[in-house]
Amino acid sequence: MERAPAGTGDGGAGDPFLPVLLRYGETALKSGATRRRFELSLVSCAKALLALAGIRNRAAKRGGRLFVETPDLEKACAVLSRVFGLVSVSRVTRVEFSDLSDLSARCAALVGSPAPGSFAVRAKRSAPYPFDSMDAGREIGAAISERFPSARVDLGDPDLEVFVEIRGGGEALVSTEVIAGPGGIPWGSEGKAVFIFDGTREAVLASWLMMRRGASPTFLYAGATDAQSLAFAAHEFSRIRGYVPRKRIRFFVSQGDDPFAEAADLAKVDGCHAIVSSERAAPPVFSRILSRGGSFGLPVFRPLTFSTEKDLSDLSARVLLPEIPSFSIAPSGRKLGRWEILEARGDG
Repeated sequence: MERAPAGTGDGGAGDPFLPVLLRYGETALKSGATRRRFELSLVSCAKALLALAGIRNRAAKRGGRLFVETPDLEKACAVLSRVFGLVSVSRVTRVEFSDLSDLSARCAALVGSPAPGSFAVRAKRSAPYPFDSMDAGREIGAAISERFPSARVDLGDPDLEVFVEIRGGGEALVSTEVIAGPGGIPWGSEGKAVFIFDGTREAVLASWLMMRRGASPTFLYAGATDAQSLAFAAHEFSRIRGYVPRKRIRFFVSQGDDPFAEAADLAKVDGCHAIVSSERAAPPVFSRILSRGGSFGLPVFRPLTFSTEKDLSDLSARVLLPEIPSFSIAPSGRKLGRWEILEARGDG
């Protein structure tokens, strides 16, 4: 019998909510209390991004694995692949089996037509059985070959990969796709930082890199505030909007000539513990760049230091999302202390 992982609903026949497996990387290396905190943060961010996209969902955890269940698998997987801290996501089928022969037949039945030109089985046994992972991979592969005689086994670069995680209690999780995530650690898990944002592509990439390392941003806008400049900043920021699990995004307008001093002041007001800058430096001026901001009693992170134009181009191609045409950044008419507030609108 095949059914979805147990969650807040029964996951059985007629249940429109189907499971997506969330795989994390660095979170698995954390100690017990930190790992639990990171897992809660991952689920919270996943649910927030899905809610922003208007996708119904519910969270589930079974046997140490995190799932999100949703009736819209394709759209949900696209959104979940933007959750910081996740290395990959997969649509999965939970299979119950009696023995290895039964498991092999059920896995082969899940491989849809047309026949793949080549395939590989990636089996992993995480509970004791009278067979090991290699036995399982071999038997499942044989069952697939029997169903599709023209398909050849290719462990190096197959057209199709079948992932089988064999768990205790006669249960396996089977998937035929793995969608890469951004990796890193959960958004906001390392606290708040003031991001000096001037509306450039470099500021967008620096923001992405630091959010990937667990920073929750308070944006200090250090660019021009005329309509054309704000439109350009909105265009650039919209390329990472889909990674931010926050409905409301605000930018505090810098009032002076020294954004580092303003960032330090804003950090005190908004409870931030670091400053993020998109500055880059060639080696001869590195010491000068490092010294800036050091007198404010806060660490200053510059994730683009020493990045070349090719580095930035490659990172842009890998992480930036399509532009949101309706996205804008405009005055809100509100202030926090001395800072005027700009507000993002039209998330698409």
